[in-house]
Amino acid sequence: MREVQVLRRQDRFLLELGRLLQEGLDRARATGGSLTLSRLFRVELPRGAPPPFRASPSGWRP
Repeated sequence: MREVQVLRRQDRFLLELGRLLQEGLDRARATGGSLTLSRLFRVELPRGAPPPFRASPSGWRP
C-alpha cells in the first residue's frame, strides 16, 4: 500500500513538472529566450521556433 502512495505522489509531481515545463517553453518560444531547469538543462529558444528544441546540461554533475 505504501508503494502505491509513493507512486501516486511521484505521478502527480511528474505531471505538474511536465505542465510547468510546457508552460515555460510556450512562454520562452513566444518571446524568444531561454528556459533553465537548474542543475539539469537549459534550452535557448528563438522567437517562434518549432520543436524539437536543443537543450544542453546546466551545471549537472553525476
